[in-house]
Amino acid sequence: MPSEMNLNRLKIPEHAPSAGGKWWKIGLLCIICLAIGFAASHGWNRFMPAGALKVDTILIQPQGVSQGRGFTAGGWIEVATPQWPLIVSARISERLDTLTVKQGQTLKNGQTIATLYDKDIRTRLALGRAEVQAAQKALDKLNAGHRKEDIVAAEARLDEAVEIERIAKANYERSKALPDGAISAEALDNDLSTFKKATAVSAQLRAESDKMKAGYRLEDIAVGKAKLLAAQSRVELTERELSYCTISAPESQRPLRVLRVMHRIGEWINASKAPELISLYDPQEMQARVDVTQANISAIRVGKPVVVVTEANPDRRYSGTVLRAEPLAELSKNTVTVRVKINDPDAMLFPEMVARITFLSDAPTTAPADRTIMIPTTALLSDNVNSYVLLMDAARVRRQNVTTGLQIGAQTQITGGLKPGQRIITSRLASLRPGMAVQEN
Repeated sequence: MPSEMNLNRLKIPEHAPSAGGKWWKIGLLCIICLAIGFAASHGWNRFMPAGALKVDTILIQPQGVSQGRGFTAGGWIEVATPQWPLIVSARISERLDTLTVKQGQTLKNGQTIATLYDKDIRTRLALGRAEVQAAQKALDKLNAGHRKEDIVAAEARLDEAVEIERIAKANYERSKALPDGAISAEALDNDLSTFKKATAVSAQLRAESDKMKAGYRLEDIAVGKAKLLAAQSRVELTERELSYCTISAPESQRPLRVLRVMHRIGEWINASKAPELISLYDPQEMQARVDVTQANISAIRVGKPVVVVTEANPDRRYSGTVLRAEPLAELSKNTVTVRVKINDPDAMLFPEMVARITFLSDAPTTAPADRTIMIPTTALLSDNVNSYVLLMDAARVRRQNVTTGLQIGAQTQITGGLKPGQRIITSRLASLRPGMAVQEN
């Protein structure tokens, strides 16, 4: 009976172990695993040997400057307004032919910056100078009067006309003296007409001769002078236009640096709408622009000391003073723009660099008693209650609570909790726990 045998195998033995006996063993195993994991995450390596993790550290050393109390705000570097930037513009509308400078370049006094296309201007200048020469010759002729040979010829023509007039007069008088009926009235009228014409011609030639002897009229000379002056003025204007085609750096007691270049070679420069070619600034005259929240604006005072640190060079601290606060606030950001003069700019400070500006209550000092401790901000941790750092102490990780001061660039001031000679861990911070074995890279 195979089917009966199979059914007997499915019967539960009276003394078979219960399923609950297995589950309590599984639960005990899970508890042991959790305990091991908790111990590992809270310093199990104190009791169990393991390979020490390699970490980066820095040795705490006091800085030589005390920053005082204040607050820090973000901003950027700019040229000293309102006197800078200095705009170099084209004075005439023409195509940009050459451009010899680039952004950031330092210029010398009188250095050529650019040239404009000048071929058409040079052609007009040549024509104008020829016009001046012609006007000058015409005026010289007027001032010199008529030539001697011309006057002699005029006198000869006058003498001939006078003789013709004398003959015509004698003929007329002779015809007139004849008895009535000896000559017709028509013939007498012809003799009279000939005499009058001869008289008119001689009068005209006499006037011309007298005019040539007297020279040209003053009004003619005045017109000649006016034409010459007009031609000379046109040449001067054209020469000035030609000089405007060469654009040079302005004279300055200190070298100036190119802030921006506005046009490229071949572009048309419109002198009435967009004449700006480049802008310049004095690298020794720099300032910072910072947006200060209105909650802190009451602490701003003109002349108040500040410390400026750029993101490009966080180890370099520039000293500065407050210049002014702009009278108009930024409603959308709830800030007021403050401008700060940088007292010690160097060659590594450029406009539009991002910077952090710390407003101090007192001027920085270098007294040893005022030295403070600065650490990288990235090495500072927080548990929402305390700020702390991880120290390497006897090849083990140790947590140390600290109190912080100002943040200046990538550095944060530590006002309590640390002392010189301690070594702060700066790498692998997320994977470290107090008590873990570490060694320095």
